[in-house]
Amino acid sequence: MKRKSLKMLFSLGLSLFLMPIHGLADGEVSLGNIADKIQGAEVNVTGTSIYPDVNVKVMNSNDSIILVDSMKVTNQQFNYTFKLPNTVPLGKATVVVGENTHVVAKSFQIVTPPPTGGGGGGGGGGISNPTSPTPTGTTRTVDVVVGNKNNQDSKTTATQVEITRNVTENGTKVDTVTLNQEKTEQAVTKAMQEKNTNVEIVVTDIPGDPAQVVSVNLANSSMNQLIANQLTLNITTPQAKLELSTETMTAIQNVTSVPKIEIQKVTAPAQVQQTIETAAVVAPNSRIVGTPVEIHTNFSSKTQVTIPIEQDRLPSSPQELQVLMDSLAVLVEHSDGDKEVIKGEILFDDQGKPSNITFWVDKFSTFTVIGLDKQTEGKLLAEGKLKVQGSLIDIRGHWAEQEIRSFIQSRMISGYPDGTFRPNQTITRAEFASLLVKVFKLEERPGKVFDDIQGHWASKDIQTASAYGIIKGFSDSRFGPNEKITREQMATMMSLAKKWENITGNANYLDTEQIAGWAKDYVQAATKHQVMNGYPDQTFKPKKHTTRAEAVVVLFASMSK
Repeated sequence: MKRKSLKMLFSLGLSLFLMPIHGLADGEVSLGNIADKIQGAEVNVTGTSIYPDVNVKVMNSNDSIILVDSMKVTNQQFNYTFKLPNTVPLGKATVVVGENTHVVAKSFQIVTPPPTGGGGGGGGGGISNPTSPTPTGTTRTVDVVVGNKNNQDSKTTATQVEITRNVTENGTKVDTVTLNQEKTEQAVTKAMQEKNTNVEIVVTDIPGDPAQVVSVNLANSSMNQLIANQLTLNITTPQAKLELSTETMTAIQNVTSVPKIEIQKVTAPAQVQQTIETAAVVAPNSRIVGTPVEIHTNFSSKTQVTIPIEQDRLPSSPQELQVLMDSLAVLVEHSDGDKEVIKGEILFDDQGKPSNITFWVDKFSTFTVIGLDKQTEGKLLAEGKLKVQGSLIDIRGHWAEQEIRSFIQSRMISGYPDGTFRPNQTITRAEFASLLVKVFKLEERPGKVFDDIQGHWASKDIQTASAYGIIKGFSDSRFGPNEKITREQMATMMSLAKKWENITGNANYLDTEQIAGWAKDYVQAATKHQVMNGYPDQTFKPKKHTTRAEAVVVLFASMSK
């Protein structure tokens, strides 16, 4: 239909403009959902009406009119397409359709087009002054580090690998890195020396000239070495991170001898619009909160994927941020046509801000971070169309959930790779000592080196705690890092960390005589300061092993004392 000017349609749509936006009355007019759009995109409006003609009005986020028109209804159905201006304001737009007093409205979001570069989310992003393009064939090096998954401070550089920048005929910038046998041997040797569990290739961008595609090649001999030494391989790029366990690498070897991985952000407007349309169908009323990331491989195997959360899309209001965090999920568009929605685990940075979402897949695809509408989430769950992974599903409704989530957000403690926290699992002496160091922000110091902590993952934390006088061993040579901590041991370490002194007497517990003599004053101190309490039967149970949840709650309470 030929579009009419605002002036021509003023009288035609006057009643529509003056009417408030009501819901559909008695089925006179209905309007289909409209997917989010980028500036300049086409918008398709469909619906039904018992009238031969209906009026349509489109308003932007400022309630300014974008379009006014009328459309014919054929067989009680209408189908109308218009194009958004390239300069239309971002935010909510509303389409109003109706006749006389019978009108209905639907809103959609006009979203930010993704950046054309490949940066963002990590690596060498954030450069505001681009340099001249890097010539094709240029090489540089990036680090291969070793460390332990849940201890960022344990990472050390083992070697470096070469990256080659190539530019395709259509101008696409591709960075290619290969992990060969020689570099793998160097990384494995370093990891074994330091008793690490992970090898990580850290791919960064060229400042001011990011790649659109990162291509990673793995030599079969490299995977053999990693598998033989039970080492996980992490591939970290600005666009995404992949974690290949030994089980995954073994499965990959059954498919291909030279695995290849390509990671890129989807920036072509047509592809972005297609993802928006897909989200509207698969997860109605969801909002796009991340640029789609496309990962291509020549294998299919269970792999952990981590996608950065784009910080400029996060609301500044703490309340709105919490609502968004609760709604975050990943829309997965598999290359074979399958589509699914996954609720993964939210990861946080050092400032406690959400930084990444991590999840598991067994085939590769296009991944987009979305905010799920609550009603849609419930519907997808009921229909079995929403996979819930991570998100520490075993602490939902737990009596210590609030304290556990607070510690995770502050990166003082973490969950397990399978997405659980295991709140009722007992905690070791080493784990509790490490928690004390993190919670009280103790600077690293050289301390007592017990014979049984040499090479232990928590050795530095145990030494630091010893230097501050917080812990003592069972003897001069034995600390017992892997032994389960008891409640009286926890009370002792806590009281020493807080420097609660000159508190004597016995706590009023029925089993006070079971508390070790060296621990009685410390149990009394922890009780007096209300960071540890007894059980309903008025006992303290000093020899009882402490769970992860109990340890977190005790430490959480101590922070305000």
